[in-house]
Amino acid sequence: MQHAPYLKATLEKEPKFELVEVFKTVNFPMAIYSTKHKAIADVPAGAIIGIPNDPSNGARALLMLADKGFIELKDKNASTPVWPL
Repeated sequence: MQHAPYLKATLEKEPKFELVEVFKTVNFPMAIYSTKHKAIADVPAGAIIGIPNDPSNGARALLMLADKGFIELKDKNASTPVWPL
């Protein structure tokens, strides 16, 4: 089970896959987790933050980090951020 953006990204990379969406699911929220910091305000500038390595979840993570002020995106209206930020 994957969400539609992940399927789309996969099919763009591997067009030989003959996958289709069978039914829709909910889109689960993302969160930032830390064993060092108790609040988002405690995360120092320049901190290293890991994000998912697949295109759709990576894009969601970048949008969330921009929303929280950790990074700045060149195109603030982009639905899918691209490098360079």
